[in-house]
Amino acid sequence: MVMDTSASGQPEGRQTKASVYPTNTTTLEIGPGNRSIGLRAALNAATDSTMPMTPQSALRLAALIGASAVALGAFGAHALQDHLLLSNRLSTWETATVYHLTHTLLLLFLAQQFDARPLPYFLCLGGILVFSGSLYLLCLSGWTLLGAITPIGGLLLIAAWLSLLFSKQTTPTNTFPQKTR
Repeated sequence: MVMDTSASGQPEGRQTKASVYPTNTTTLEIGPGNRSIGLRAALNAATDSTMPMTPQSALRLAALIGASAVALGAFGAHALQDHLLLSNRLSTWETATVYHLTHTLLLLFLAQQFDARPLPYFLCLGGILVFSGSLYLLCLSGWTLLGAITPIGGLLLIAAWLSLLFSKQTTPTNTFPQKTR
């Protein structure tokens, strides 16, 4: 497949899922003999999106993550209760939902500051997905090897909190309207 690009590096015409936006070439060939596109082109493709992440989309994603926390908590408490009790995984499911829901609150806070500090948001999101996700899958599948992945999610959550500690504050400290005399 050959993709022609304009002088700005953006593709002309219809885009496909295989589209990649190279930074220093005008054409990109992807075919049976040329499957490797390079790290720079892959990173450009991942970051050059028609729907960039904005504070509003970050907030919506956090809301979706929060709704899934409540739904999965209810699912575990009702539909899966017998399975979780028989497999002795009820406390594991509860841990997953508690971390899922509490870190959703952090995501909601970070969504408000997404333009200034996107790294903590993505660390927290990844931590929720890896930590709670691996525990949910462990409870459902019984595959204990997933327990080895859980600490990676925990490290991502810790990194999210620490990135807040070490990040520069770019928003005003006092956002309340000043009282005039």
